[in-house]
Amino acid sequence: MTGLPKAETMPSLVEVFGKRPGRMGLLDSGLERLDAGNSVVLEIGCSVGEASAHVASKYGCIVSAIDISSEDIEKAKRSNGHANVRYETARAEAIPFEDEKFDVVFSEAAFSLLKEKEKSVSEYRRVLKGNGCVLINDFTLRNSIDESLRGDMDFIPCFAGVDTKEGYIKYFEEQGFELAYESDESKEIVKTAMWIAKAYKTPLSELSGLFSGFLSKNDPEKDSGSCECFFQSAKLGYVQLIFRKGGK
Repeated sequence: MTGLPKAETMPSLVEVFGKRPGRMGLLDSGLERLDAGNSVVLEIGCSVGEASAHVASKYGCIVSAIDISSEDIEKAKRSNGHANVRYETARAEAIPFEDEKFDVVFSEAAFSLLKEKEKSVSEYRRVLKGNGCVLINDFTLRNSIDESLRGDMDFIPCFAGVDTKEGYIKYFEEQGFELAYESDESKEIVKTAMWIAKAYKTPLSELSGLFSGFLSKNDPEKDSGSCECFFQSAKLGYVQLIFRKGGK
């Protein structure tokens, strides 16, 4: 694979992913489906805050936004500060807000990051109002994969923790949520791949080599070929899921 940029000279995947054109389109469609204007909203895994600031500006929502990274939260405050947005370093497994505070909880490619998904969903239920909803836009697995391949993708956390659509739904239904809407949005994968290829000046056919470069950068002991095996085996998709808090 010739002509690939060196991993140590490249911007992070998180940075590139966050700057992709039209990245708010799917979020907008979900919020409009929920008629979420002027709601009290919580974003889980806000990173540097673009989505939260967008929701506050476009929909007049009062937004709380949490992320595990204190560095990202500081960047969010500097780059995406808004009078109606409160940023806080916190974990989804221990949300620092009172019961039944929010109308909507949402995450953008962040639910797949969570290591304790069951505990997190329990927290979502706790902080949602009686008829509140969760909006999830995220990667999915189309095929089951060997757990060793999943472990080799820990340099891209959402891929290391990604599950099938059915797996995500099960987490929520076991906590008393009802599936209100689902949509296959796998076209987002194609658009994102094209954007990443453009951002890194890499042919689409060589993206697995690009990811292998990130793998070697993060852990030289790992076999970079496992990255290519992961993408060949997993058959990634992308979904939008909306869950409504039930009466459990």
